[in-house]
Amino acid sequence: MKRGRSASKRTRRQFPPKSIVDDMLVWSHAKNGQYVVNQSNLGFRWSRDSIRRIDDWWVSIFSGSSGLDDDVRSHIAFLCWQIWKDRCSFIYQKTQIDPFSTALRSMRKVNCDGAFDVGRKVAGVGVIFRDCNGTLVDGLSKRVKACSPFMAEAFTLEAAVNMFEVLGATNAIIESDCQILVEAVCSGEVDVD
Repeated sequence: MKRGRSASKRTRRQFPPKSIVDDMLVWSHAKNGQYVVNQSNLGFRWSRDSIRRIDDWWVSIFSGSSGLDDDVRSHIAFLCWQIWKDRCSFIYQKTQIDPFSTALRSMRKVNCDGAFDVGRKVAGVGVIFRDCNGTLVDGLSKRVKACSPFMAEAFTLEAAVNMFEVLGATNAIIESDCQILVEAVCSGEVDVD
């Protein structure tokens, strides 16, 4: 991977639009086949020709010699996982990909997700808080100790609720991909096994 600054001069349009992602990862495509992050703290650029297989790229990103810190690796893993989930939904369930479904006028929308590392017994917690227009209001990511994927998702939901309270929000839609946790919370019968 190469670091680059001149990419913003080549950028004509961004996908997804900056109004949707604010300070999240913003990718734009250049004619030479390079993908550039313009609006994030990552600032990466690489050529399609430098990496032939996804597993080689993945190893290069997550090897100790890559020079990337844990936050950057977490962003990359989250982005790849989201792309994979959307791809599978599009192919297998024929769902249309919607980069953001807006909340009602008075509502806030909170997306939360957790990731669990079995070997190290740690979890990554990520929460994004948006207003009814899709504008980023706040967000967080942190590492916590956990003993299961369910616990990781529970910590993520707890972080989302805490953020909801800190921001003084009155109405919000909280989205999680952990169906078991969502059903448990909605039923009022949470089993922490």
